[in-house]
Amino acid sequence: MDSKYYNKVNAITVSRIILTIIGVLLIFSGNIRLLIIAYVIMSLSEVSDIIDGYVARRDKLVTDLGKILDPLSDSISRFFYFFALAYHGLFPIWFIVFFFFRDIIVAYVRIFASFSGTVMGARFSGKLKGGVQFGGQYLLMYALMINTIQDSGIMPGRFLIYSLITGIALNLLVVYIFKIKGGLLYTILGLMAVLSAMMLSLNYIDFKISYLVTFLISFLVISVTLYSLIDYLLSLAPGHKKIYNYLSSIFMIVLMFLISPYFLDLVKNKVESDAETIKWLSYDLINIEKNDDLRIAGITSTDERIIIAASRKNKLSRLYIYNSIDNDRAVQFYCDLPEYITNVKDIENIGEHIYLIDDNINKVIEIDKDSLMLSKKIQITNEYSTGLSSSSTLGAAEFNSVKYLLINDYIYSGHLYFCPVAELKNTTDLLSQSSFKIKSEFYIKNLSSKNGSVFMIANKIGKDLIYTVDIEKAIFQGSIQNAIKRVLTAPDSDLKGISVVKGNIISYGSRSKKIFVEVK
Repeated sequence: MDSKYYNKVNAITVSRIILTIIGVLLIFSGNIRLLIIAYVIMSLSEVSDIIDGYVARRDKLVTDLGKILDPLSDSISRFFYFFALAYHGLFPIWFIVFFFFRDIIVAYVRIFASFSGTVMGARFSGKLKGGVQFGGQYLLMYALMINTIQDSGIMPGRFLIYSLITGIALNLLVVYIFKIKGGLLYTILGLMAVLSAMMLSLNYIDFKISYLVTFLISFLVISVTLYSLIDYLLSLAPGHKKIYNYLSSIFMIVLMFLISPYFLDLVKNKVESDAETIKWLSYDLINIEKNDDLRIAGITSTDERIIIAASRKNKLSRLYIYNSIDNDRAVQFYCDLPEYITNVKDIENIGEHIYLIDDNINKVIEIDKDSLMLSKKIQITNEYSTGLSSSSTLGAAEFNSVKYLLINDYIYSGHLYFCPVAELKNTTDLLSQSSFKIKSEFYIKNLSSKNGSVFMIANKIGKDLIYTVDIEKAIFQGSIQNAIKRVLTAPDSDLKGISVVKGNIISYGSRSKKIFVEVK
């Protein structure tokens, strides 16, 4: 029953908050099917946002509570969706602070204006901000789904079609129940058509969205948010010239860029512009990607033999052992990993063991090397939780005759943790067992070590580079950045795994589907 505080319009607005909470929890999962469901839920949220004001005005259900709930639910929805995207590294988490500042300051500006008897209505900048945030949210979510599919190798297929049909049906049902007509109906139908086309395209895209692209989308969102804030602030000064809005906004946007981690990357890492271009030999490995339908996740070497880890997410993980990599006939044998290990992210070799990190169970798996290489069997000798809220990069290094397992958690604290192999216990996580840590300052994708040097693949400014780092200097100075000896251009825009065989760097290019070997 409609009342002063409760009516169907306010119910729509509250439902948007509930849908947001469900959608955000699904995004945190990182599972492609749950991400698709979250995408459908986001579309329902947007349709509810479009129609609630229209229905309120049409049916004369505008209430004081509704005037508070509508912008509040918008702020909650945008904040939590962008926070979930930031969790996956697609939106700089410190940008979210501006969302708070903008909404809080605008709220106080409205209150201040009301004291002088001025009613501050909606401004164009506010509508522009809402539209850009809406577009940015969907583009980043689209990028997350694309990258998840590319990383996992799982195509949504029928599930995507069923989800799409369900989403369209639910949105049309909402339109029918609330009798939406005219231009608003065409707006909703147009929105559904665009979002449906984006969903369908997921089955046909064969590339990843780079960090540079997602940063530019994020930067545009925050720039327009800042412009909206300044426009509201300057609106308190009657008769001010519009040019001041633009100049102030440009100043704030440039300042924000100058203090952003992206710009600091440009300044601190000038060495990248001098990266060496070297020669690489490349070899096809059709046997794994095409014939076996597995995605290569990592590469390591032992006794001049090469071990490649590959997975079909949630289905199978396998280790391939090669005597050489110049052609597929060099495959000596392969071993399937136990059923619960279905998404290997990286592989490393040190001492008597081979170590794998699984992205699903977030554990490092220790395998007996002799059992694999001599008996062709997988013998798991131990398992260790990483201690991180998401999986990490795995590496190994030897320093002062002590062998260390390395884990990296750049997204959260930007450190490389050194865990002494001889002292590892499965009763506590690796993070708790680390002897020391050094600042990484990179998004490290893969790393390996040889003869006192660490070789690592890092994604900087949207591209892969290969760094050679003096491990002793990095440890004593507490920073990788200060110990870089050499920077190489990558032979592929998305490398997976790195190792050193006979003094030559070896890696796999997921774009070109080739193994690359450094030529000296």
